[in-house]
Amino acid sequence: MARSAFLFTALLLGALVTWVPPVQAQTGIDIAILCSPTAIEIDVSPEGTKTGMTVCEIDNDRPSEITVKANVDSSLDTAHDPIDIPPFSTGYYPIQVFAEERAAEGNRQITVSMEMTHLNGIPLGGAGPESGDVQLMIVFKQFSEMRAMSKTDSFDIVAGEDENIEITVFNDGNNRDHFLFEVIDLEAHDDAGLKIEIGIENESEEWIESLQSHSFNLLSKLRRSHHVAAFAFKVKKTRKNLSLPYLFLA
Repeated sequence: MARSAFLFTALLLGALVTWVPPVQAQTGIDIAILCSPTAIEIDVSPEGTKTGMTVCEIDNDRPSEITVKANVDSSLDTAHDPIDIPPFSTGYYPIQVFAEERAAEGNRQITVSMEMTHLNGIPLGGAGPESGDVQLMIVFKQFSEMRAMSKTDSFDIVAGEDENIEITVFNDGNNRDHFLFEVIDLEAHDDAGLKIEIGIENESEEWIESLQSHSFNLLSKLRRSHHVAAFAFKVKKTRKNLSLPYLFLA
C-alpha cells in the first residue's frame, strides 16, 4: 500500500512539472505576415488624398483565436487597430499612412511587425509571439503646379521706345521642374508692328526649384503708333499650359 501511494505521488508530481497552461505554450510560435503593396504611393497635391494604405495578410494556423497588433516604426503618422483572427483562418490587417500636403517628392521607409497580444481573448503575459520586420516604401508622388504674374496688367508703349516687362513664374509643385516660356502668336504681333523679344539673350526656359520662382524678361518695341494689341504668353510644364493675357496700349 505504501509503494502504491509513493507511485501515485510521483506520477502526480511529474504531471505538474510537465503541464504548461495553453497560453504560455503558444508563445514560442512566430507569426508569418505578407504585406501588399510594399510600395505605397501617396498623392500629396492639394487635390490628392494625402493617404496611402497597405494590407498585411496573417495566417493563424492555431486551434485558438488570436489577437494581433502592428508595431510601426515610422516618422510618418499611421493608423492601425488590433484585429482578431479565428482559428485556422487568415486575417487582413490594414495600415494607413498619412503625408503632409505638398510634401517633397521622394521615398520614405517604414518598418512593420506584428505581435500577438491575446489568445482566446486572454492577454498574454509578457511579450507574445512576433513576426519578423517588413520594410515598406512610401512614395510621395510628384505633382506639377505653377503660377505666373506680372506687376501690372497693362503697359503704355510709346512708338519707337523699348519697354521691359518682367513676368515671374512660380513653381508651386513639390519638386524641381522644367518650365518653357513661350509668346503666343509672336509672328502675328511682329507683323502688326509690335516686336517682342524674350529677354536680352532670348532666354525661354528654366529649371525652377520647388516653391521657388524665376523671372522672364520681355523686351517690347512698338514700331507704329495707334496700335492696340492683346498680348498673351504661355508657360508649359508637362501636361499643363498656363496662358495669361496682357494688354499693350500706345
